[in-house]
Amino acid sequence: ATEKNPVNARSVLKRIYSYSLHPSAFKRLGAALAFNNIYMVLREEDALVDRFTFEILVHFVESLSLAHKDNKSMGTQEQCVKVLDHLERIMVKKADLLKKDPGPKLRPEPSFWSSRKLDIAVRWLTRQCGNPQTECRHACMKLVVKLCTLLPGVKSSQDFFTIIYKTQGAIYFVQRFEGGGSASGESQGLLACPTLDTLSEPFSLDVARHWFDMLLAALDCYCWAFGEDLITPSQLFTGNGSEKSCIFQSVTFFLDKLVFSDIEGAARLLPHKKTVIFTPLERDEYNRIKCTVIIRIWNFLSVILARHSQEVSK
Repeated sequence: ATEKNPVNARSVLKRIYSYSLHPSAFKRLGAALAFNNIYMVLREEDALVDRFTFEILVHFVESLSLAHKDNKSMGTQEQCVKVLDHLERIMVKKADLLKKDPGPKLRPEPSFWSSRKLDIAVRWLTRQCGNPQTECRHACMKLVVKLCTLLPGVKSSQDFFTIIYKTQGAIYFVQRFEGGGSASGESQGLLACPTLDTLSEPFSLDVARHWFDMLLAALDCYCWAFGEDLITPSQLFTGNGSEKSCIFQSVTFFLDKLVFSDIEGAARLLPHKKTVIFTPLERDEYNRIKCTVIIRIWNFLSVILARHSQEVSK
């Protein structure tokens, strides 16, 4: 396992990758437990760290995203978070190694990254902060704050956001915070469906939950960015590309159409007006998610008013 030739490690990791993205929560749990028991071997060998760190990161961020609907008592989310914590420590310790891209022969994955180095990893994690899955985006936010300070010319997370804002503008963050974590060229997340009635599917609890999760993701990102003083509301909502933001349209729709409506009222908003009978469990789940959105909107407004009141008054 400690040989510099990573072929042996590759065969083990391929099995872990396969289980990490498996539909079965038990197999995903097994993948996380397996990695958490071998990571100490991997971290001691630079050849293994160099080749596999980023592809392990991508697989377990996706695995944590898949664990969103798992029963928390199973421990899939907890173990995936531990995997990312272990990777964070490896990347911090081996930052000098990971800042350089040795080329696709020595570091072939993730193949969809423009360059396989730490700078691109942090940018990819920034996009995952808009992921609709709660635990996944929170873990990615933590990684962004921790890892961005390892980049050249970045002394704090505020520096990283400032540099990105100056070079890319507000649109960079709007696309990541409201884009649902997707890197595709097509609009995703709130940018594609700013209001519940823009969805094309017939209404169901899962459809409503998905839209609420996208709204929660955007609100969560803005609460994080403004609350940690990473960037200001005036920069994101008045800067270049800010006109593409849908957050206020989405919040207004929620407050106007959904906040006082039950699940039947929400169902009537969609064009497919079929008679649907909802179970008491579905009603309770809908109300629970709706209450979570109400609390997050309150947090969003509180952060803006408490930390950036002068900008709001202008």
